[in-house]
Amino acid sequence: MSAGESLMPSTQTEDAKAELGIDAQFSRDADNVAVTTAPVVVGLTKEELEHYRNDPKYKVLRWALFILFWLTWVALFAAAIVLIVMSPRVDVNADTTWYKVANTYEIFVPSFKDSDGDVIGDFKGIEEKLEY
Repeated sequence: MSAGESLMPSTQTEDAKAELGIDAQFSRDADNVAVTTAPVVVGLTKEELEHYRNDPKYKVLRWALFILFWLTWVALFAAAIVLIVMSPRVDVNADTTWYKVANTYEIFVPSFKDSDGDVIGDFKGIEEKLEY
C-alpha cells in the first residue's frame, strides 16, 4: 500500500461523509484541520408553512386556541380578584395577648426519664419528674 492510498475504500468514505454531513480536510501541518458541516434543515420550508397557514382547518384551529388562551387568562384573573375580595377580613384589634401570659414549654419525650425500662423516655417518666 502506498502513502497516497487511503485505508478505506472511497465508496465507504463518501457514504460516511454523506451520512454524517461532515467533511474534514487535513493538511500536513498537524495544527490545521478544516471541518465543514452540511447545513441541517430543521422544520418546514416556506412553501410548506404557506400551505398550513392558508388551510381553513388550521385557521379555525389557530383562532380557537387563541380565544381559548385569552378566555382562560381572563377567567384566572377574575378568579384571583374574586378570591381576594371574598376572603375574610383579619381583625387587627383581636385579643392576641394569650401567648404573653401563658406558660408554654416544649419537651422531647424520648430524652426524659424512662419508667418502663425500654431505654426510651415516656410520659410516665416525665410525670414522675414534674416536681422540678
